[in-house]
Amino acid sequence: MSSNQDLNAIFDRIANGEETEEDRQTLRDLELRAREGQNSIQIGKYNVNISEGRDIQIGDRIYQGADAEAIAEAIKEAFLNSNQLPHFKGSNSSTQEDLNPQKSPEIKALHNKVKNYWISFLQSSLEYKRDLPNLDIKLEELPNAIKQKPGFDRASYTPQQISSENITELFIEMGEGGRSLLILGEPGSGKTTILLKLLEKLIDNFEFGKDPGKPVPVVFNLSSWTKGQENFTNWLVKELRRIYSVSPRIANQLIKKQQLLLLLDGLDEVKVEGRKDCVQKLNKFIEEHGVTDIVVCSRLREYEEVLGSDCRLLQKDKESSCSEDPKLNLQKAFYLQPITTNQISLYFQLVNQPVEPLQRLLRKFPQLRNPLVIFLIIKAEIDVQSIPERNSFKELFKYLIEEYVELMLIRREESIKITYEKYSGKNQKTKYWLHWLAMKLKEVPSKETRFQGDIFQIEGMQPYWLPSEKDKFVYRIATGLIVGSILGLIAGFYFIYYLELMRQDKSITIAITNTLKLKLITIGLLPGLISVLITARLPISSKRLIRGGVPGITFALFIFLVFNLLEPQLLRIYMPPIYLCGIFGGGCFSLIRAEIQPVETWQPEWQQIVKFSLIFGAFGILYMLARRFIITPEFYKDKPFYVIYDVMALVIVGAVYGGFKIKKDSVDPKQGEPNQGIKRSATYTVISFTICTIIAILCGYIFDPAKNLVLIFLGLSVGLLGGLGANQGSGIVCIQHFILRVILCRQGCIPWNYARFLNYASERVFLGKSGGAYLFIHPKLMDYFAKMEQNSATVLRR
Repeated sequence: MSSNQDLNAIFDRIANGEETEEDRQTLRDLELRAREGQNSIQIGKYNVNISEGRDIQIGDRIYQGADAEAIAEAIKEAFLNSNQLPHFKGSNSSTQEDLNPQKSPEIKALHNKVKNYWISFLQSSLEYKRDLPNLDIKLEELPNAIKQKPGFDRASYTPQQISSENITELFIEMGEGGRSLLILGEPGSGKTTILLKLLEKLIDNFEFGKDPGKPVPVVFNLSSWTKGQENFTNWLVKELRRIYSVSPRIANQLIKKQQLLLLLDGLDEVKVEGRKDCVQKLNKFIEEHGVTDIVVCSRLREYEEVLGSDCRLLQKDKESSCSEDPKLNLQKAFYLQPITTNQISLYFQLVNQPVEPLQRLLRKFPQLRNPLVIFLIIKAEIDVQSIPERNSFKELFKYLIEEYVELMLIRREESIKITYEKYSGKNQKTKYWLHWLAMKLKEVPSKETRFQGDIFQIEGMQPYWLPSEKDKFVYRIATGLIVGSILGLIAGFYFIYYLELMRQDKSITIAITNTLKLKLITIGLLPGLISVLITARLPISSKRLIRGGVPGITFALFIFLVFNLLEPQLLRIYMPPIYLCGIFGGGCFSLIRAEIQPVETWQPEWQQIVKFSLIFGAFGILYMLARRFIITPEFYKDKPFYVIYDVMALVIVGAVYGGFKIKKDSVDPKQGEPNQGIKRSATYTVISFTICTIIAILCGYIFDPAKNLVLIFLGLSVGLLGGLGANQGSGIVCIQHFILRVILCRQGCIPWNYARFLNYASERVFLGKSGGAYLFIHPKLMDYFAKMEQNSATVLRR
């Protein structure tokens, strides 16, 4: 290792899930020192604490949450492989053992998340089809789509043909360990639905206590794959962490021990330049993990493009144009056949639609034999006889989607009367709002979002969704102004409390008036607002030390200047509070992150409570000593309580600030209502404010014999500080989300009551809904809204 800077670069890559095998080997080769029974490791000049539930500081970098956990596990793994690891306090010696589904809470949690996440959406996607007849889609085996084993005789082989209802039975009958399947089909043919039905059956089979040896079925969307990934294992680890909140240690164990059943959807959604790379890395993974069960879904044409531009798997004369090397190394491949004309005719008869006009269309456009097309016609009750002549299926399909959207917007049903009345006459805006949502879902980089595939949650909206750089700057200014105003009020309330106490010091003669109190609040507010204007151009993506240090110093400096301007005679005695304002102001500003991360879970952690109480208490002691021996030594002679009260107040703030185990990446799409993550953050903010305020005031009234009313001002200061910055900034998260929603609403991108609109879009059968999460009912419908012509979109927005 050449330098500590190189070591920091390795830890940054581990935190981002981008580490290489060379990075891990470098850690194994280091001379790492640790003490028996301790959780502290010496790495170079750094002393790293790797116990659970802690932030990890390495040099000037602080890693939190999942990042800290990933680094801790990487260090432990390095010790394990170098035979240097002593027994850590609280560590489990069976780190390398198999995870038993009967006993492992990690696997059980993963199983439940997959079940809640995907099966709920399967039920949601099927719900809007409940009044339509079921179609039995056939699958034909396509052996030339996959690499063939030596000795395979294509000429004598008879491909299977099965019903889509039997795909699960076929997969199970392939045995256990190393089962693999490729499902190909046209857009809208039902590939994802079949995959999720397979998942449903596999989940039923995976019951704890019945068969602990079965692998855990997990769904991944390959759309997040990007060219240049080192290997497929690293991608799986990152996706398990991003979507299912599985730690890198557990993820690596599950993959290494081949305890996952991988259901990989959306190979066709991988960007063209990365699709072949994805197939090659997946083949390499299959070679190294021969027992892992895998199912892959893709559109036929996009898969053929991987094999060659002229490749046509369904045409024998062009079969030879399909390159063998990039084919997936799977056991079986099936192609979802189009539904038959007889099936469609029967389907239309059951819903009282005329058959003859449709048959004429089918003769001209065989591509109409598609479940999605049939669904659009029947669900929206499109009059087949009035469909105008079209020269191509592409034009016809566009017309059908446009007609579906228009008819579903004007449909009126008694069950949704209230919502219908609210949006009646706003069809143009409805289309623009759906256009904007679809466009953003397709634009959002997968690695920067918690979304899986195209699933959307209101709390998942981020500042980079704002339309322009001007809007992003306004967002930073507005967020900073609100945070700065609250910090200013905190400072102003504390200044009043402080002055009331100082008046009791006989050496300080100050006439306290309402005008002076107003001045003190102004002295707090003005610097809070001015410092924001100066620091607003500071990138939110800066290091936390810079994000907090620059605004904190600026805040304290402006308080000093405003004091010197308005009340210069008070400046000397107010130096300790100014010092505190800089520290806490910087701490709060540092919590304004580039990404809005709602607080999902919140539970006390006593080790953390003690740690942060001691840290904040140490600041309180320094603060008290400065007042006791330098600023106002006479004040404390006959008031021993106030010697410790300032320390106690900071201990309370410290306990609330850092004493809780916070999770920010465990959003459950089956949660009870939309925007639940932000609502939870708001709830925890109110709880923190209430706890801090009540405890601060009660302590004063219990221990202060004078029962001084000035303690109310201290209670409000402590409460506002706790509400704003506790729970890793849950109050700031709420402010950021509110400002983002206001700007997006003002720009016409979303309505103010977004949840009500999304529910309306779900009732109109544009979106599927499960709890607080939404998705377009089909990727083709999302593509239609996303690709809406720019001129049309501009008109619709007005």
